[in-house]
Amino acid sequence: MNWFINNIIGMLGIIISIFIAYHIFYLSKKISFTNKIKHAQKIRESIEKLIAINVLAPKVEIINVKKYFKDYPFRNSKNKHGYTYLGAELKQARFDGVEFFCGVEEVYYDSDKKYSLFKKEGYEKCEENVLKTGIIPYDWIKYIYIDGVSTGYRPQFFVNFNGKNKEPYKYFAYYMRGDDFKIVNFREIIIN
Repeated sequence: MNWFINNIIGMLGIIISIFIAYHIFYLSKKISFTNKIKHAQKIRESIEKLIAINVLAPKVEIINVKKYFKDYPFRNSKNKHGYTYLGAELKQARFDGVEFFCGVEEVYYDSDKKYSLFKKEGYEKCEENVLKTGIIPYDWIKYIYIDGVSTGYRPQFFVNFNGKNKEPYKYFAYYMRGDDFKIVNFREIIIN
């Protein structure tokens, strides 16, 4: 009988522990979500200030937080953590992160208007190049220094370089000039 009571008490202890652990985990996720939303809002406010100051796409530095104290601004060689810093131009704040202009690419298309960055069989080169933008998720951005420092006087984005090949961008989007050439109208295109 004593053995039976000890087992019931042990089982009850395990059930209560699981219940408490689940609720602590749930609360931590809820707090984490709230913090992520607040962090994203703070970044959006900084982006709005930058765009208000400089109507055109402001030039910025994207700085790798893992290499900042050791290498910035004297060394910008790539190692296992990526480059120390990169230059880019701020485009906009999106729902999933901050978008930066980071290059111009040639693009090819087929008869069905499918686009590719590579020449494939049946694809022709477009007359115009496309604008390449990189998207950095809000939670990869650790801090924004709007005023910059004396080395460049450009706004600085301190970022975890977690992307493919240790880039700051999670993914890329491509923009092509729209049909109305009087207004500079760019539309996002899908690249295969």
